Amino acid sequence: MIKLVEKEHCSGCTACMACCPKEAISMCADEEGFKYPVIDRNRCVECGKCVRTCPITNKQKKNPVVASYIAINNNNEEGMDGGSGGLFSVIAHYVLERNGVVFGAAYDEKLRVKHIAIEHEADLKKLRMSKYVQSDVRGLFSQVKADLQAGKPVLFIGTPCQVAGLKNYIKRIPEHLYLVDLICHGVPSLQMLHEYINHIMKGRPAEQLSFRKGQ
Repeated sequence: MIKLVEKEHCSGCTACMACCPKEAISMCADEEGFKYPVIDRNRCVECGKCVRTCPITNKQKKNPVVASYIAINNNNEEGMDGGSGGLFSVIAHYVLERNGVVFGAAYDEKLRVKHIAIEHEADLKKLRMSKYVQSDVRGLFSQVKADLQAGKPVLFIGTPCQVAGLKNYIKRIPEHLYLVDLICHGVPSLQMLHEYINHIMKGRPAEQLSFRKGQ
């Protein structure tokens, strides 16, 4: 019987779900709102692809650090919107100007954090602002792979575990794929955030959310 990594080690990156040829894996929330993979034993054919793709059970190749830089966006408006220096926007502009696709975390109308794809400069603002919660990346890895196979430049920004999951899912990293890891010490669940918002707002709906002063 196929056995995925233990829950206490799982990051919820969704790589196992994305690679399953039988769509036998779904991401289900626990009592705290964190999403973990669950196998439908009626669909599973024991192929083991999920285990071979998991970035936790497979040792990650570490690239040597060639150089390190400190940078900030000179566009003050983008820098304030970004909240963390705004460098993401600079990289995103580079990709979009080359008819590429940018994948990043955005709020939806209910202040849920989900990864989306954008192809136009006008939509870039959706991906700015720091969002310190676990984002939903379900269905995105296959879209990244399809865009890469179509020859489009792709930028994916996420937590290190999300980036590691994407790399294992794609297997080979082409030159037109740009990956940005956020410095991460762990993130709370979206459920925990919404419980806190409800506590602060005392049941009133929140229309906007900012984790940093000035955003």
